[in-house]
Amino acid sequence: MKATQTAGAVQQNLPVIGPHTLVLTLQNGMGNKDIITQYIPESPLLLGTTNHNSVLLDTGKVFHSGIGITSIGSQFVPYSKLEEIRDVFLKSGLGCAIVDNIDFLLWKKLFVNIAINAFTYITQTPMGFITHNTEAGIITSAVLREAVQVAQAEGFSFNTDEIISFVREIADTHPMGYSSMSQDRKKGHLTEIDFINGAVVRLAQKHHLSVPYNELIVNLVHTLEQADRYNEVNSVQL
Repeated sequence: MKATQTAGAVQQNLPVIGPHTLVLTLQNGMGNKDIITQYIPESPLLLGTTNHNSVLLDTGKVFHSGIGITSIGSQFVPYSKLEEIRDVFLKSGLGCAIVDNIDFLLWKKLFVNIAINAFTYITQTPMGFITHNTEAGIITSAVLREAVQVAQAEGFSFNTDEIISFVREIADTHPMGYSSMSQDRKKGHLTEIDFINGAVVRLAQKHHLSVPYNELIVNLVHTLEQADRYNEVNSVQL
């Protein structure tokens, strides 16, 4: 589910969450943990990220455009419990690994999302576009430089050039895949931008850093969300 739906989903499922229930989130963006732990303690919470990509073509028809590993971790859940969750994935034919520093991987996934998700939402292009268009490369690189600076202020050691190359490699690996955010626009759904580029903006404010490219992306995505709805209501043909 989208980060915007996290609070409602946790509240609805509180009756089935007991003292021994493990809760795993594989959601995009930063901030889902903070929302979830408003309702349940951090002790049963597992964090994770996945490198799968899919595109919903029609009802019941999905194009699985990217296959990758799902990584999970927690500083509170016993390792034996992490192994149980990992084995569920493996028995289902899905690659899964337990990692010690899951927050490091969540930042790496955030880098992918702030460059690919937001940009493909705006341009309505597949992922490979950002590596084949000069101007797109300039913008996404600037967004990533700002985000790496914020991550470093948060205590994580990332190399800017390596992150830019990493994100370009992801885009090239799934060149015809469409990000979840670009699919949101086609469906007329609100996005998770406040948990992606918006998370970079919030953390930048905390450290008194300037991130104008990420601020512009957030404002532009929200503008397009409202513009698309305005055009639909008023039947504006572009």
